[in-house]
Amino acid sequence: MFPPAVESALRRATGDGWQIDGQDSYCARCGATTGPHGSTRAGCRGCVASRPQWQRIVRLGPYREPLSDWIVEMKFFSRWTWAAWMGHHLAHAVPESRNWCRTVVCPVPMPWQRRVKRGYNQAALIGHELAARRGWPLAPLLRRTRYVLPQSALSASNRTRNARRSFALRRVDLSGWHVWLVDDVKTTGSTLSVCAQLLKRAGASEVNVAVTAVVDR
Repeated sequence: MFPPAVESALRRATGDGWQIDGQDSYCARCGATTGPHGSTRAGCRGCVASRPQWQRIVRLGPYREPLSDWIVEMKFFSRWTWAAWMGHHLAHAVPESRNWCRTVVCPVPMPWQRRVKRGYNQAALIGHELAARRGWPLAPLLRRTRYVLPQSALSASNRTRNARRSFALRRVDLSGWHVWLVDDVKTTGSTLSVCAQLLKRAGASEVNVAVTAVVDR
């Protein structure tokens, strides 16, 4: 199903005991690792501080080895085929939609300068696989307004300010639509929060998030 290098890495990892997270191992609101019974439908203790702008989040695991290694390979070493594997498993993790015929997948956009240099937007590749497997449309509902440093290069205090000035909504009416917002990694959640706010401003009745990994606080 996947390229030999991906299958080989997975065999080694699963042989060491690695597996995709179950939904009882992390908070369904913010994505933080909690363990069984560590959160409720309203979230965990950390949600009080982070105040997620989305309804729920799904992830494959925390940002640590081997998952973090695969993400780095995908983003910086042109191993873009990892995106298909990530999107495939996120499609299984995403719950059934209550509004199946009006659900859309939206990847977090990348500045065009970085996309040209890298050759692809990993969030779009992950989102494409997720959308194809669930039978939902993939739509670039958001756009970047300017080139900025990657969020990973900024302090936590500057990330929200940076994100607020970096995204804009395309001309679209999302009234009555459910949106799955897709990215590779959630760190502080600043980027995802700004994107979710814009999607709700366009009328989205529900915004959820699907990411490969979450950086624990």
